[in-house]
Amino acid sequence: MNLDNIPLGTPEEFNVLVEIPTGSVNKYEYDEALRAIKLDYVFHNGFHFPFNYGFIPHTKAEDNDPLDAVVLSSYPIQPNTIVMVKPLGILRLKDGGEQDNKLITVPSVDPLTNELKSIADLSDKEKEDITAFFKEVGVQKNETMDIEGFFGRDEAIAEVRRYKL
Repeated sequence: MNLDNIPLGTPEEFNVLVEIPTGSVNKYEYDEALRAIKLDYVFHNGFHFPFNYGFIPHTKAEDNDPLDAVVLSSYPIQPNTIVMVKPLGILRLKDGGEQDNKLITVPSVDPLTNELKSIADLSDKEKEDITAFFKEVGVQKNETMDIEGFFGRDEAIAEVRRYKL
């Protein structure tokens, strides 16, 4: 897949390339050299992604990878799908001491977009589930995950602006 053909959109509504669907035990990752998604890791003990996960083309974050995006949706979204999303907020975290923030988003065409306008619209349980997931990723991969917390929609928009290419 040629990422050059995927427009960014705007910081208020942008495209995400989904790598991993909700429910997957497989962690897929886009490989720039191959221009394809490849299997990166397989979780164990029933651990799986509780949301869709991907990245924002035409961005480059502090870890030299595109910005990561959690995509909350009514149903799983298949890998290699381009999804126009709206940001709800951002989860700031460090993975192995390196800043690796996660934008929390919802697809523009999903009915959830009527319910979810900001990170404040997520329940405490939903936020706990997201942070617990990333902590467990650290355990499964034997890495340290330092969760700094959730920040609002304006911070998420600023993150896209800061790291767009």
